[in-house]
Amino acid sequence: MLSFLFYRLPMIILWEIWTHYAACKYGVARPNFAHIIFRVATAVSECIYRRWPSGGLLPSRWSVIMEHVRRGSRRRRVVPIRWVPPPGGTIKVNVARAPLRGAFAAIVRDSTGKFLYALSSIAFRWEPMERGGMDVLLRCIQWCISQSFLRIHVESHHSKLACFFREGTPWYLHDVYARLRFLCSIATVQWFHCDVRANAPTTELALWAVDSTEGTREFTNLQDLDIRVRSLLPMDDLPFFRIDEDGGNPQLY
Repeated sequence: MLSFLFYRLPMIILWEIWTHYAACKYGVARPNFAHIIFRVATAVSECIYRRWPSGGLLPSRWSVIMEHVRRGSRRRRVVPIRWVPPPGGTIKVNVARAPLRGAFAAIVRDSTGKFLYALSSIAFRWEPMERGGMDVLLRCIQWCISQSFLRIHVESHHSKLACFFREGTPWYLHDVYARLRFLCSIATVQWFHCDVRANAPTTELALWAVDSTEGTREFTNLQDLDIRVRSLLPMDDLPFFRIDEDGGNPQLY
């Protein structure tokens, strides 16, 4: 609404000044700035009403108009993007896929950000993305259960994996869903979506799997990870930033 007013207001002001000038020059009107301001406010109110009729016709008072515009305008909000540690006593498993490649990886960390376990794997080309990602995830959950970690947060920027944590799993993945349900009967597993930039170390591990010839590999020691992955893990606390547009009156849009 603010941008709408920004583009319309100069034209309205020029039009009202011109019509008032013509009325004074060729008619009987006298110069009156208060009259121009009132006419501009009336025209703005009518424009807003035609564009957003649900708000009703506003009075020709600038204080009321600007308050309405501020309430109906979106505000920019800076959102930091970083890897968020899970609550105390909870383990977080991050899952990622190498972009445009058939490799997957997962990294397991605790609530302090300490590295515990990682897994990388290359999937068959004809396998769906969901199966390759879930095979890696299920192995990580099994490892967590074997280590008596029974509160697990799963995080990924791949929304396709979320179907396993709600209804609507494709029929050809019911076996994977059944395995997940069984593991969830032993441990508490929750799904969370994250920004791709908050999943950088896991994505880098998946890219490393593409370049390696080892197929599936487990990591229990931080020093065994590739230097590219090790260098990204300590930097997860440094945020990226995303600018969202927030606020405003929903009924106006």
